[in-house]
Amino acid sequence: EEDQGAQQGITCVLGLLHPCPNRQHGVGANREQMLLKPSSSIKGGSGTHLLMEMYNFIGQLSGIALRTKTNLNLDLARLMWKPLVGEKVELEDLRDIDHSTIQ
Repeated sequence: EEDQGAQQGITCVLGLLHPCPNRQHGVGANREQMLLKPSSSIKGGSGTHLLMEMYNFIGQLSGIALRTKTNLNLDLARLMWKPLVGEKVELEDLRDIDHSTIQ
């Protein structure tokens, strides 16, 4: 129950991230990793605009952290960050966060 409270705190505070399916279902590895919240979960014009502003803020924060060599502890799944750095996403990347889908 304590873990569920921590999970809700993360998603409520950030709003852009949510736990990977392994964490939600209590199976597999990498349960601590987060996924970006899909834009389809925000309905309406102003909600979409706010979501984009929030993603922009995370991007700016990440850029500042890189330039100042500050650790930004966002535990994004490889499935999320590989495309951002031009790496090929593989089936193993999905298995790492969604064990049930790959079985």
